[in-house]
Amino acid sequence: MRSLALLVLLLSPVSVSAQTLALDNLVVDNQEGRILVRFAIGVEGESELAQLLTSGEMLGLRVSADLLRKRSVWFDKSVADREVLYLLRWDGLKNVFAVLDAGGVPLAEGTDFSALLAGIFGRMNMDLGAWSRLKRDNEYRLALQLRLGRVDVPMWLKRVLFFWNWDAAPSAHYQLEFTY
Repeated sequence: MRSLALLVLLLSPVSVSAQTLALDNLVVDNQEGRILVRFAIGVEGESELAQLLTSGEMLGLRVSADLLRKRSVWFDKSVADREVLYLLRWDGLKNVFAVLDAGGVPLAEGTDFSALLAGIFGRMNMDLGAWSRLKRDNEYRLALQLRLGRVDVPMWLKRVLFFWNWDAAPSAHYQLEFTY
């Protein structure tokens, strides 16, 4: 009976289906000989996310970038890829929201969740390697994926409920095509 009550509690988290992730100002740039992807991420429905965090959930924002050289006959060739994970949590001892890197090192803390998100995700950079990897007169495609999901769900529960969506917001996919 206790396991049934636990399962009901786990399956009925705070509803966060109205949240969306939006990309803004996507730019591929050459800075000091490096491929730098600059962008901003906007989160709609911040109050519901803040409520989810204060209820004890930990969320992870996973940003994946894949730079591909377009080819006409064969499949596109990967030039560079990178994935970054940011953890969002509520620190009940300090009464602040915190953004951490994948290793658990705090990047920023604050009591105003909207300002915290704007400060961290309002100006993001991803280094995709040396600019010399790009060849002139070729077409390229940058594929960017954003995913905001729960990170503290036990693996056994994910396996049992494989059909359940553990994302806190629908994932977003963006593409930018350019010629160098």
